[in-house]
Amino acid sequence: RCLFQNSFSEERQTGLPRELLQKLDNERYKVNDEEEVSSCVICLECYKRLQKLIIFPCGHRFHKACGERWLKTNTTCPVCRDDVVTHMIRNIRAKMYNF
Repeated sequence: RCLFQNSFSEERQTGLPRELLQKLDNERYKVNDEEEVSSCVICLECYKRLQKLIIFPCGHRFHKACGERWLKTNTTCPVCRDDVVTHMIRNIRAKMYNF
């Protein structure tokens, strides 16, 4: 029974649904002297000027390709472990009720 449960739960684990992934904000990287983080914590490479970044609801930014790849198998931010889906729902509710 335990073996079956473990294999079943592993099979069910998936990342962020594509529909939600497409709703995340994107931006182009601009050099900012005040910005402490100038590299992607997923691949550890420095951002380059005008490179596409994806912004998670918690505000952390990553290379677009790295963030999308991360969210195919995870639903949390790799920096703060904030749950992306929960945060997106909170943001939608706040907009609906003007919080």
